Amino acid sequence: MTVLMNIRVPNDLKNLFQSKCRSHHSYMTTELIRFMKEFTKEENVITFNQQTINTSEPERWGHLVKDPNTQTWMTINEYNKKNEM
Repeated sequence: MTVLMNIRVPNDLKNLFQSKCRSHHSYMTTELIRFMKEFTKEENVITFNQQTINTSEPERWGHLVKDPNTQTWMTINEYNKKNEM
């Protein structure tokens, strides 16, 4: 069973992602599902091993940073600007 999912994405990011997918002869849905599978696979490995990582640094995924307060992903620049305030 599949479920329709709507997400809000900045228009320029969506256009860049769409362009990249086309250049790789792939679909945006395929790439998002691939990311979700890979992401949850890594999370399951950490849960399975019952490892707790305690660091003062936020969680990272490539060039993205997970805001510890909101649990949302953002670019490093956005994270740094938010924490300067």
